[in-house]
Amino acid sequence: PRACTDAKQTVIVSVEVTQDGGDAEQLQPAMERLEEESGQAPRQAIVDGGYTRRENIVAMAEGGIDLIGPPLDGKVQKETLYRIRGVAPEFRPEAFAFDEAANAYRCPEGKTLRYKTRQVLVGQTKYTYVAETGDCAACPQKACCCPTTTKGGRSLVRAEDGPEVTAFRAKMETEEAKSTYRKRGGVPESVHQRE
Repeated sequence: PRACTDAKQTVIVSVEVTQDGGDAEQLQPAMERLEEESGQAPRQAIVDGGYTRRENIVAMAEGGIDLIGPPLDGKVQKETLYRIRGVAPEFRPEAFAFDEAANAYRCPEGKTLRYKTRQVLVGQTKYTYVAETGDCAACPQKACCCPTTTKGGRSLVRAEDGPEVTAFRAKMETEEAKSTYRKRGGVPESVHQRE
């Protein structure tokens, strides 16, 4: 079961049973259920990291709900992906220089990755840049840079957060938001212990 609690009153205010194993998809329906059951949407939702994904950040901002939770951090997943693909540290995206005027990247070996596509997602836009196939095939650093690439050249994705996500990240850097989040830990547990 998924429970919503009132932090001030330390009581459960809504419960739903679901067979969905993931938390992230449950936040928006929970807020809708709370509004339906109480006649008003909550002013603030304090959540754990399982709920802080871009879709929820945007939905809460659009609904006027102040979302408090740990900021998004995909560094571990990205590192794991680079290791699986065999990309050496000196060829990770931060080693590529972005030329804003040309809207292109330059790799550590001096080759250009040109803008190819744009993908607009909820709360984020991704821009893909790709090197020429011949540049990578002939590169002496291919084994360190793009060893698993069999067709085409090395690609790189530049992601830009949407305004709601940018605002959420900035808010979660403030001491006020951090202090509010620290109070979250004991609320769900204390409510369940009294049952």
